[in-house]
Amino acid sequence: MNVAPALLDQVQTLLARGAGVLLDGPGRQRLARALDSEATRQDISVADLASRLAEDDHAREAILADISVHETSWFRDPSLWTVLAQDVLPELLSESPGPFVAWSAGAAFGQEAYSLAILLEEAGASDYRVVASDVSALAVRRITAARYLGRELRGLSPERRDRWLEPLGGDTHQIVRPLRARVTAVRQNIVTAPPPLAAGSCGLVLCRYLMIYLTPAAAGGLLGRIHDLLTPRGRLALGASETLAHLDTSLRPQAHGTTFLYPRVAPAGAAHRSAGPPPAATLTPRRPPPGPSWRAQAGPSADPRPGRTRSGLSPASTAGPGASVDAAEVARLLEVGERAFSAGDLGAAATAFRAAAYLRPGSPIPHLQLGLALEAVGDPGAERAFRAAWDALAGADLGDLRDPLGGYRAEELVHLLAAKLSPGR
Repeated sequence: MNVAPALLDQVQTLLARGAGVLLDGPGRQRLARALDSEATRQDISVADLASRLAEDDHAREAILADISVHETSWFRDPSLWTVLAQDVLPELLSESPGPFVAWSAGAAFGQEAYSLAILLEEAGASDYRVVASDVSALAVRRITAARYLGRELRGLSPERRDRWLEPLGGDTHQIVRPLRARVTAVRQNIVTAPPPLAAGSCGLVLCRYLMIYLTPAAAGGLLGRIHDLLTPRGRLALGASETLAHLDTSLRPQAHGTTFLYPRVAPAGAAHRSAGPPPAATLTPRRPPPGPSWRAQAGPSADPRPGRTRSGLSPASTAGPGASVDAAEVARLLEVGERAFSAGDLGAAATAFRAAAYLRPGSPIPHLQLGLALEAVGDPGAERAFRAAWDALAGADLGDLRDPLGGYRAEELVHLLAAKLSPGR
């Protein structure tokens, strides 16, 4: 495989403009492999394929499918599924006048869609359907077949496996027929095609770990379509480390403990982002329970208060010994960590977030992301990372809380970190 960088740039620009797709380093590698594979299949040069992509919808969709990340698992982000089971689904099902409809967008091989179907069954839903969409024809076939190897059952408890899957021999299991009948698989480019459901018909949309692959314009357009798709009481769920604060959208977060959902109707007291930040008094969290101070362990250079710059940090305080401030490098590390987190590579995510926290110890965002990654693997260091984020947040200005590296709204940070550091959580 030897795709010229100029050709990669050409196709990457085309995908960004036509499909709203953003690609990082690993994404460019996947793109190079996809171009090489498709050119071989068509028996043409990569250069000829690149020139055709602007007009050849089929070839372009094939490339998009090849570069899609199909990493997923059953009941991914357990806290979300707990909130759905205990709070959200009972409410939505009780208020639904007809069949309850949900959409799993970017469903990969279907584990998320079938996880939701299992949860609806366990909630006593008698009339519902789940639409699972993906840009990949292979993914659609996998969802429809509903067959999974043992290694693809990660996150599924033995009890649920025995109830909802049946062995087919060897290492293969298949979703039982009644549950399969509840899930419909649809091939769809989420950016360029309309949603596979009617406006106002969807009680729940799971659109997780997709926004990070889209340009702001593409993500904003998608959010507008999701807003119109939701029922009046409908909800949108994102990935555990995702936020919409950097996007222009009417959807506002609603906290459920440490989990955030986005209702179609804004929660009481939620203000549109354009109205400006809430009063400073509402952004001053109470100190968390006593415990070791990350700032005390990190030393004076971790204190964000002296000599604030626009980001709230002086050059001396944003970097480790002998290092210079490099906002672009911190942004790159955060992006690498987000990609790794969404792909399930939590070790790589923690490594990237830890490096970003080292370069910018006075910002809450790298510490928060590190805490989320460590928490996901059960590392006790998560609490120290959350405390470091809290310490940075407590000493920050409102300008700090709108740090473009983070994308979190101030209220989200306060509620999330307060929940993470609450006694008995």
